[in-house]
Amino acid sequence: MDEVLNALDDRWDSMADYMMEEIMTGADSLGNKELLESRIRSYRHQRNLAYNELVGIKQ
Repeated sequence: MDEVLNALDDRWDSMADYMMEEIMTGADSLGNKELLESRIRSYRHQRNLAYNELVGIKQ
């Protein structure tokens, strides 16, 4: 994140202050895509745990 902010600050044609404020406001929030990716990772993890448990039972 710091690299991106430094690159934005070093631009010859600098951004308006309100644009930088919007970027900084959204820096801590997740978008819909990130939330869905997180859910998918969680479901895959649960699936892998269940699979490993089944494999353990078979042996």
